Amino acid sequence: MYHKSKEVKKAFFHIERSGSRTFKYFNIMYAIALSAVAIVTIGSYLLVQQIIVEQQDDASLVNLAGRQRMLSQQISKNALLLRFDDQQTSIDLDNAFDEWRRHHIELSTNNNNSDSISILFDELGASFGEMYKGVNDIKNGQKNNNDLLMKRGVNLVLKNESAFLSLMDRIVNRYELEARNKIKRLQKVEFTLLIIILITLCLEVLFIFNPVGKKIKHVIGGLVDSESKANVLANELQEVNESLLKSNKDIRDINFALNEATIMIKTNREGVITYANQRYCDITHYSLNELVGRRLFENNMGGDESVIYEYIRDEKRNKNVWRGEIYDHTKDFTFFWLDVTIIPIVSMEGELYQFLVISSDITKRKETEQELQRLNEAKLKKQKYEQKIRSISVITGQEKERKRMSQEVHDGIGQMLTALKFGLESFTTDNEKDNQKIKGLKDLLHSTIKEVRRISSDLLPTVLNDFGLEAALKELIGIVQRGTDISITLINQLSMNQRMNKNVEINLYRICQESINNAVKYAGASSITIKLSNDIEFLNIKIEDNGIGFDLEEVEKNIRTQDSGNGLNNMKERAELVNGKLYINSRENQGTSIFVEVPLEDDLLE
Repeated sequence: MYHKSKEVKKAFFHIERSGSRTFKYFNIMYAIALSAVAIVTIGSYLLVQQIIVEQQDDASLVNLAGRQRMLSQQISKNALLLRFDDQQTSIDLDNAFDEWRRHHIELSTNNNNSDSISILFDELGASFGEMYKGVNDIKNGQKNNNDLLMKRGVNLVLKNESAFLSLMDRIVNRYELEARNKIKRLQKVEFTLLIIILITLCLEVLFIFNPVGKKIKHVIGGLVDSESKANVLANELQEVNESLLKSNKDIRDINFALNEATIMIKTNREGVITYANQRYCDITHYSLNELVGRRLFENNMGGDESVIYEYIRDEKRNKNVWRGEIYDHTKDFTFFWLDVTIIPIVSMEGELYQFLVISSDITKRKETEQELQRLNEAKLKKQKYEQKIRSISVITGQEKERKRMSQEVHDGIGQMLTALKFGLESFTTDNEKDNQKIKGLKDLLHSTIKEVRRISSDLLPTVLNDFGLEAALKELIGIVQRGTDISITLINQLSMNQRMNKNVEINLYRICQESINNAVKYAGASSITIKLSNDIEFLNIKIEDNGIGFDLEEVEKNIRTQDSGNGLNNMKERAELVNGKLYINSRENQGTSIFVEVPLEDDLLE
């Protein structure tokens, strides 16, 4: 079978080669004949069209030149009438003057003007300039109510009108003479082209059509001889065809199995769909006719082009298999996921001509993954909420304990120390040495009372509960300044009529207290500024110092590893407990700025 197929192919190749040479010869002869006629015809047409266009331009120029004569007369007429102060005449003069000036520029600067016409326009320039000056004098005289200037302008126009008209007549006559010469030239050209076409046709009949006719007669004889050979070859070709049909059936069976098992799509080399199986039609809700001609995965979510087109256009990659996951949607905007494999199909010459796309539906798997991700996010959110509740509980417990201890220190130890102070102050003796000891005990007791008050104030200042955040901060600043040389400034720009609730004020006070403590103990600051302000939506606190600063990234890293930075972490937690935000800006040797922003929500106000 293979041997017969080879002989059939060889015979048909011989016939095809012979016929190819013959038709190639015919094509060359006819191409030469038609090209010669086409060249002469096209050349004739272009030449005639060029002359016709020139004629049209000449007609337009003649018309403009004739209109210049009319406009110059109209200008002279309106110049005389304008002396009677006619407003409409002034408008007519302006319109005629503008058109007259524009036409003169168009005519004199025309690139198609001959040398003789250009010389005439040069001569015309003097008359044009004088008339132009005269019209300007008329317009200026009317504007300034100067009869002498108007009269001079009218005289200039009338004096130069005759010379201008005379030269324009010569220019028009010259345009007409040149147009007639071009018509005569066109007639000569047309006659010459006619002679060339006739000669060309005679030469084609003699040297092309007559030899081609003989060649055709010879070819027909060869075709008759080949007919008998063709019958023998047809029988052998039938056997080859049966073998091909069997191979084609095997391919169809494989293709059917592939269609039923997977989603299969075929595209051209640009990614335009040429075929899609029923499974893909069912998933996308498009019919096959609707899919053919559409770009593959052109419904990619977000409006951006699908990532596969980077692969398709990359000549270094598009001959290798591509694998990936594609998120797409159907005709009615139902979304789905596909696990896609794109296989390039290359011709025998190594040219890429289409892509075979094999896909599987992984929508359920992706939905499961997304549901797991959602559950994990919900779990993390719940854990964060629980952590916030725990933090609230811890901080609330701390504040309650501080309040209890503050009250016990103030009401218990404080009262006892006060009573002891009064007792010592009432105790006297005549012994000078004992008096010195008593004085020392009094000073020590006084310092102890101050320290107890400071500790009580640090635990929970009573002024915060009684008078609010500003008063508590002033008291805190006074206590710090009495024990240090640091300058602390409080700037109050609050315009609120309501106090924040006690929980908010306590947390904000603790943030300020921790910031001042850090600046005093660790930053070596000599100046601290606390600024309170608010707008319609937020209460803002800004705390700045001129200390040594710190590396914020390093401190945040230590907070995550629990090495240090609990104070900053507590400040952030306290800000979050009142639905606020805390921002820290610090650089080494450049000081530190802490900014707190708390929303003015109804549940945070008293």
